Amino acid sequence: MSRSSSSNGAAFGPSPAAVFSTGASGPRCRRLAYAGPPRSNGWRLPGKVSIPECADCLKAVARASREDHPPDLPVEQRKQTEDKLNVLADYYGAWPNTILNGLKRFPTATPVHLWIIDLFAGRGWHESNTRPEARRPGTAAAAVFRLWQAVSRLDLPFPVYGHLVAVDADEEFEASLHAELDRFTHANLMVEVISKNCADVIEGLRRLSLGGYTLWLFDPYGLESIPFCLVRKVLGDKKTEVIVNLDAGNAQRVIDAAVRKAGTPDLRAVKSPTLDCLFGGDRWRDVPAEMTTTAKREAWLADRYAELFPASMLTQVLPMGSSSGFTRFFVQAATHPTARERFKKSYDYVQTLWKKPRQSVEDLARVLARDLAGQEVSPALVQSLGIFPGASLARIRNICQHTFNLGLSSHCGPDGTVALLPLDEQPKGPKGLFD
Repeated sequence: MSRSSSSNGAAFGPSPAAVFSTGASGPRCRRLAYAGPPRSNGWRLPGKVSIPECADCLKAVARASREDHPPDLPVEQRKQTEDKLNVLADYYGAWPNTILNGLKRFPTATPVHLWIIDLFAGRGWHESNTRPEARRPGTAAAAVFRLWQAVSRLDLPFPVYGHLVAVDADEEFEASLHAELDRFTHANLMVEVISKNCADVIEGLRRLSLGGYTLWLFDPYGLESIPFCLVRKVLGDKKTEVIVNLDAGNAQRVIDAAVRKAGTPDLRAVKSPTLDCLFGGDRWRDVPAEMTTTAKREAWLADRYAELFPASMLTQVLPMGSSSGFTRFFVQAATHPTARERFKKSYDYVQTLWKKPRQSVEDLARVLARDLAGQEVSPALVQSLGIFPGASLARIRNICQHTFNLGLSSHCGPDGTVALLPLDEQPKGPKGLFD
């Protein structure tokens, strides 16, 4: 841990209200820049997870966390990764605003805490063949950007605090994560990088986030990293939402390997501790014998996994295509139907937006002016933030220039850098993508 934080309970340090001030939000036009990690205020987590009934599974998590991360290819060569980043970047933009707009209808002075906890944050970026600096920000960077937007809103009658926690067992990733996350600074925004095994900190994070709205992302490096007994630890609160990136294709490969080793197609006769832990039991053994195609088996496994969540949570399973022929699935579990509908909207948006023209450059210019109101931004920065998934630098430069043409920015530089006006000074126009 190397960045200041806070908690909602006296047992875990000072409250967020005591740690964060609610003063002015800064200059009217701010240039985003890396600010460097601030000092820690001594925030610390409770002890390790203790789940006697799945001790062996947690040992497997520890082993998996010590293994080398998979080789990183340019994101353009990994359709599943690119789709995942695009969907989450879009949904992270909608998630806090959907909550805040709903609460705005019932004004209260009670502070609202928004938590996004990324348990496998990696180094914070992916290699890229087309993006500035040959890299694309990862899931944690997309999350902190959207939380920064949420706490910067000036139209709310209650204070809003954003909490982004990025966890990864590899200590070598800490500096890289800070470089991606610390450039977004605000008095009401807390960012914490934790270089520990997620199994050691998940219970402490659950306690710290109680009372707030919490979105947990399980985007593991392998199946051993997410035994369901670990996922189950964060369930039970009506303000909790979970998104799992489930590698059902890998689960099917594990089944095939176990069958070959056992020498029998009868799954009741084969052993797979990895899948027993992943499914919290042996439900994976019930794959219908007549289901012989890989795609159908993968979908069946993903559906059975979704059924592990409590009946009080609404779930959905959405496939991510792959050129390799094996499929990953988003498995979302939330307690409110709006969350499920909005995540599906983000998923559909990414599947179709950049495959056929849907919006004019003027509409996209209004989206940019709304999302980064009051900021001075360059086309390269806009592309690195992932606001327009799949858009080329030339297209984004054109979008930036149109913000000036529409009177949404005060000036436009030769390279397309624009100073976007605050929301209250922008001329009214059609609603944006996320409205």
